[in-house]
Amino acid sequence: MSALLNKLELMVQNPLYVNLQLTGLLSRLACYPQPLLKSLILSNSLVFQPSVKSLLQVCAQVYLRSISHTNSAFHPHGVD
Repeated sequence: MSALLNKLELMVQNPLYVNLQLTGLLSRLACYPQPLLKSLILSNSLVFQPSVKSLLQVCAQVYLRSISHTNSAFHPHGVD
């Protein structure tokens, strides 16, 4: 699971094909009829150790990186 989340965290840099594979795998895991796995992936109320990332944390990181990536693409020299 941590390998999947680590790869997902690099979504902005991954090729489209890799991102499609990752999101497909993640959605299949979330639909798997195993309550523990489903809650691990989808629950935002679970408390993890500081070294363990949740899907919510990874999504927030991807969002922030995509905003930063988009801003740098529109303003490559830091000029607003």
